[in-house]
Amino acid sequence: MQKERRKKRKKSINMVEIKLLSSGKDSATYVVKGTTPVYLNTIRRMILQRVLTLAIEDVTFVENGSALYDESVAHRMGLVPIVADLETYSLKSKCKCGGNGCARCELTFTIDKKGPGIVYAEDIKFADPSVKSAYPKMPVVKLLENQNMKAEGKATMGCGKQHMKFAPGTVYYRGYPEIKINTPAEVA
Repeated sequence: MQKERRKKRKKSINMVEIKLLSSGKDSATYVVKGTTPVYLNTIRRMILQRVLTLAIEDVTFVENGSALYDESVAHRMGLVPIVADLETYSLKSKCKCGGNGCARCELTFTIDKKGPGIVYAEDIKFADPSVKSAYPKMPVVKLLENQNMKAEGKATMGCGKQHMKFAPGTVYYRGYPEIKINTPAEVA
């Protein structure tokens, strides 16, 4: 019984067919045939948990005149997707500085905005000019008249296994039933 299952598993691995249906700037849709939901879920989990990304980790507020608490604004800033050349950065645990913090494992940023207006992701100025927000018009917080926002902080590398803010995006799959007709239908 187990040998039959192993043969089926090996057979399904060798006959996987992947076809790109559509792709855009931020998404792609594939049809995968010849595999099981177990393998697709494993791939989905590996993408969410193991792919390294850069995310805002520490925020120090010099001034926060907004209606939101510092923690709420810092949380929103941590969820801003960041576009960077990940080859230039490394995990703190694997950095040559031993995790003490250097330009290779930490990226500093500042934010300085005066109200009235909305603080957008594009208002976060990173020390590395090649790093930017994936969605520049993503709102962080709204400032009213005479409200100011001044903050500084650090972004670090991580993966979704550490915290969901490091997840590279949303990955999901849908199963479609396979319908087989063994005998032709009889017409009455």
